[in-house]
Formats: sequence, structure tokens, C-alpha cells
Amino acid sequence: MPSTAELIVADWKDKRDVRAWAREIERVMPARSLEVTVADTATRSGLTLAQADKALNWLLNEYRGRLAVGNEGDLIYRFPRGFSKPWQTRETLKNTLMVMWKKAQPVIKVALKVWILVVIVLYVIIFLAIMLGLLFASKGRDGHDRRRSNSDFGSFVIIRLLFELVYDAFWAMFWFGGRTPRYAPRRLRQHSSGRRFYQDVFQFIFGPEEPERDTRADQKDLLNYIRARQGRVVVGDVVALLGCSIPEAEKVLTRLSIDYNGDVSVDEDGSIIFAFPDLLKTVDREAVSSVPMSWDKPVTVPPLTGNKHSSNLVIMLLNGFNLVMSTIAMWTHLTVKNVLLLANGVPLDQLTAQSTAIFLGVIPFVFSLFIFLLPLGRWLVRRNKVKQALRANGLRAIVRAVFAGLRFRMSRKEFHVLYQGQGRTSERTPAYESGLPAPPAKPALDSINKKDLNNCALDLEANLDMTDEGDLNYHFERFEREYHSVRKVRQTRSDHETSVGDIVFE
Repeated sequence: MPSTAELIVADWKDKRDVRAWAREIERVMPARSLEVTVADTATRSGLTLAQADKALNWLLNEYRGRLAVGNEGDLIYRFPRGFSKPWQTRETLKNTLMVMWKKAQPVIKVALKVWILVVIVLYVIIFLAIMLGLLFASKGRDGHDRRRSNSDFGSFVIIRLLFELVYDAFWAMFWFGGRTPRYAPRRLRQHSSGRRFYQDVFQFIFGPEEPERDTRADQKDLLNYIRARQGRVVVGDVVALLGCSIPEAEKVLTRLSIDYNGDVSVDEDGSIIFAFPDLLKTVDREAVSSVPMSWDKPVTVPPLTGNKHSSNLVIMLLNGFNLVMSTIAMWTHLTVKNVLLLANGVPLDQLTAQSTAIFLGVIPFVFSLFIFLLPLGRWLVRRNKVKQALRANGLRAIVRAVFAGLRFRMSRKEFHVLYQGQGRTSERTPAYESGLPAPPAKPALDSINKKDLNNCALDLEANLDMTDEGDLNYHFERFEREYHSVRKVRQTRSDHETSVGDIVFE
């Protein structure tokens, strides 16, 4: 019969999966907010120190915990919400809706394109035809035989113009090819720009389509950056690379340490250093690509429509015409039955108000109003996106000054000017150990408010110091400490860490 010690060893050998170790910690630890060390976890769960360390790193990512460092340099794992996920229901619903939207989006787009073309073009033609019918009917009731020839000629001109409108509208709106064929109307061949008018209409309503973004771009940049930094990085490296806040950078490094077998250590100054030795092995020692820093990639917001002003004006005039005419149709009760009566010569003032005009009134009115209101709503949303982009670029301007210029202290006025993006760093040192020259500063904000500045300082954990002259300075003490600590660690790297050695078998 195996001894107790043998049973314990066999039990934990069967639970090599980090998730199994994490579940054991969840079982023995309280569910409320807690702070623990690796030793606490190992003692309560019976895991080894190595197993507890890996499981805690996994739990940090799973429950959005944070790392802290004690006075003696010990790592403290903080779980403000305990082992619970109050955000899970909301995010699950959000992700489900996003998946459903992505699957339905192509069908919805095609249906909307067709319907929008119908609403704008068809109703313009219908309303023009009704107006012409009313015009001809009024001329017929006048009975001026002596002007019959002139009236017939005018009617011919109007009908010809209506025919040209319908013909041009067909080719401008419904020809989906990239090049206008030779049998299309001559004016369209002469002024064709390679993009159909229906595309301008769709962009006017829904905005320009954004290019697909490589979801792994940041991941690849991070991994290349880690390899270029001898496999040792700190939180400041991620802040400089992604232009994010310190809590966001900690989450990124926690996830990377789980996915890529990272080791977490604390140096004598209390700086947390993440090491990724498994990412250093290579057969091509020269294959270290430069990585663009966050200040090289300013946050941008796409234009509202992406169309020419003339195209937007034409769309607004056509849609405005439909809106006005549908309002008149509802006001005059211009139902389909009344239109047929008009065609048979019944005067407009003799029509009876039998019911609400649906086809010529409510439907075009609602959709014409929608075509105006949706861009207005996008404009309001875009204003918020622009503000967010300006705040992000303001933070990146500060990050650039700190890491590219190694300016870990700056006056409050200088902080404000840099956040606005209107200042240039005086030092022209290379970027933060990246080998890239520091780019010229670009304007980021025309006006700033105190709340944005305070949020930026909080995101970067800047401390306010008082100088001897009584001036306030921002001190990025954490970044300064991490910078010097990680430099010393990187200098101790040996070539053995990257070399795979001699090939002994093929």
C-alpha cells in the first residue's frame, strides 16, 4: 500500500494542468477580496511553490487581479473582486451580440443598399412623375387650343428630361462594375471616377468601411520587442510600446507570462521584472526586427462620410426632396387610390381624405428621416471618439517624452504643453532602447481640461514633487526605477540563452 507521501506526489503529478491547480486554490481560498503570497497559497492548498506560482499567475489573468510588491521585495497577488467575475454576464452578452452582428452584417448591408436605392431613386422618380401628371392635367383643363403646339412641345421636353433622369439614375446607381461601359450615358463615361453613386450614398449613411485590422499585430510587436530586449521587460516597456495605462500594461504582461512561460521576479529596488527565456532561442541571431513605438502610431478617427462635398450635397438634396414630398403626400392624403383618381382627371382639391398615405407618405418619410438622422447620430458618436483619440495621443506624447527623452521629471507646465502635443523634446536621444529615432511631436489637442490631465497622470502613476522654488513637478518614479533595474538585468544576459547549440541530429 503506498505511503501518504507517495499518494500526495502521485496526486499532484496527475494535476499538471495549471487550471486544475487554480481550481484547487479557488476551492480553499475565500471568495471575497483577498491578498495572498505564493507561500500562503501553497500552505492552504497543498500545492508546491512552483505550482502555486503558476496557478496564481493564471488566476490573475482570469479574475483581473493585480501584482503588488511588499517592502521586502515579496510579490503580493491581489484579487479585488475575489474569485468572481461580475463583468462576465455583460461581456458574454456583448460578445454574443457582436458574433450575431458579424454574421448578419453582410445580409443586412445588401438589404439596406437595395432598400436605400429604392427609397432615394424610386421615390424621386415617382414624385416627379406625379408632379408632371398634375402639370399635364392642369394644362388639359385650361383648354387653350391655340397654344396646343407649344404645350405639346413643352410636354415632350419634360418627358425627355424625366427619361434622361431615369436612364442616368440606373447607370449611376445600379451599375456595380468598377468601370463604366461604353454603352452607358456619355456624361457618366466622361465624369466616371471608378466609384458608383450608391457607394457614396452608403458611406453618407453608415460611414466609410474601415480596413480590417490585424488582431495579432500588437501581440507580434510585443513578442518581437521582448526578443529585442533580451527577454526581460518591465511594465514601462509595455506602456511605451502600446501607449496604455499602467494597469492595462500589467494585465498584458500577466497574460503573456501565462501564455509564454514567463517568470516574474522582484529586484532589490522593488521593480517587477518579467523574463521570457523560452522566446530567446533562435537559429537566426540577426533576425531581430525593429518595432514601432506607440508614439509612431497615433490614434486616428476615420472621416464622417469620406465623400466629396458635392456628392454629399446631391444626396442631401435628393433625400430632402423625398422628405418634403412625402410630408405633402401625408398632408394631402395622397394614397394610391387618390393617385389613380388624379390620373383619371379628378382635381386635387376634390380628393377625399379617406386614409393615411402609407406608400407615398409614411414609408418614404420614415426612411428619408432615417437617412438624415443616422449620420447625425454617427457625428455625435464620432465627436466622442475624437475626444478619446485626442486623450490617447496626449498620453502618448507624455510617454514619448518620458521614454524617448528619458525625462522622468518634468514641470507641470511642461507636462501640459506635451499633453497638448505642441512641445518638442529638447533631448534628441534615441527611443527607449528601441533603436528608433524620436519622431517630431504632432499637435494632439487644441484645448485641454484639468480632468484629462489628472487622469493621464493617474494612468502613468506620476507623483507630484515640490521644488525648492515652490514649483510642482511630475516625477515618474516607477518608470525611472524600472528603467535602471531592467538595464542591469539585460547586461547580464549570455549568448547561451539564445543559442540552440550544435545540431546533433537531422
